[in-house]
Amino acid sequence: MSQHHVIVIGGGIAGASAAFALARRGAAVTVVDSALKGQATAASAGIISPWASTAEGPAYELYAAGAAYYPRVIELLAQAGVERTDYRRTGALLVSADPDRLTEAQARVEARARTAGGIVGDIQRVDNAEVRALVPVLAPDLEGVYRSAGRSRT
Repeated sequence: MSQHHVIVIGGGIAGASAAFALARRGAAVTVVDSALKGQATAASAGIISPWASTAEGPAYELYAAGAAYYPRVIELLAQAGVERTDYRRTGALLVSADPDRLTEAQARVEARARTAGGIVGDIQRVDNAEVRALVPVLAPDLEGVYRSAGRSRT
């Protein structure tokens, strides 16, 4: 593919991913982006937590596969000389004032964690005091939360 020059329009996660994949295959790539302020990619707002999602079927499978692939992307970027990605696994909180909804969410996350190969991290129920210690601005009437924390930071 080295004889090809490809122009990718948009430097968000999709455009950057496409450009990186093309460059790894030998294409000369130019990324054109408007660089407007407030975009999620620039704000590092990519929240990857499919295990807590209520999505099922092919949508969930694609979402989970993407999340599972992130560590490999970090390796590939390092091999390409990218030293700083700002990627880190920080975990996720699921909050509700309804204990039954939390019980359902915990069961879903635990079932999905068993097939996720360790990327999900530890899952535990935390009470209202722990919720408020983690995120003080949350409503004071929350009865509980599940916290799925990544086991390491990258």
